[in-house]
Amino acid sequence: MSKPSYSPEFKRKVVEEHLKDGKSVAAVCREYHVGEVAFRRWRREYQAAENASTQGQAELARELAAAQKRIDELEGALGCVQFDRLESILARTRKVKRGIVDGLQGVDGVRLAPVNCPDGDLGIAAILLCETGERAKRFAAALNAEGIPASSIYDKTVPDRHIYCHWEYVMEMTSSDAHGRPWTSPLHDQNRRYSPDMCPQTLDVLGRSIHIDITQRYEQKHVDWIVQAVRKVAAALA
Repeated sequence: MSKPSYSPEFKRKVVEEHLKDGKSVAAVCREYHVGEVAFRRWRREYQAAENASTQGQAELARELAAAQKRIDELEGALGCVQFDRLESILARTRKVKRGIVDGLQGVDGVRLAPVNCPDGDLGIAAILLCETGERAKRFAAALNAEGIPASSIYDKTVPDRHIYCHWEYVMEMTSSDAHGRPWTSPLHDQNRRYSPDMCPQTLDVLGRSIHIDITQRYEQKHVDWIVQAVRKVAAALA
């Protein structure tokens, strides 16, 4: 008479009913008509495989932690190098910004946005202001056609997450917290409501703005291209 053959799935099921469901060895063996000697062998094999898997996961976790530590060290080293270069980078962007500002003096139909602290201006963007939001969109499109990357800061068709009205979790007062905090907190005014149009003056200014990026790689030729393009578009839209 041949010995009964059991699949790995069956062995695992029987052993797990003992280890995870708390059934006694005798009860499991009686229910599935399995000898205790065979069952105890299956249990040893199961536990050995589980230990090997756990050890493998632990080793993988250690390797990942070591790799992440190395990545953090490299990021820190690069950050230190960039920090040392920061003043020279900002000197270049500020020089470009001053060139654009000087070159756009007296242009009709558009003006540079005021800078409250000129000494603290990093020079990483030039912001132009138009009379209306529609003109700003047309102006930005025309600048792009001239090869100057520009965008209207506030455009209802392009969600800009820097602008509050696109913060759905605030507008709709949603939360990933199980208790709905912070909206359910007693520190929050329960009668307060938020809406995309709650700051109309802010949206009006943003809607009339045109954003032109300035990078550390820009040179005098880029200043000339931007100034020429802005003057050309302003004249065409006058």
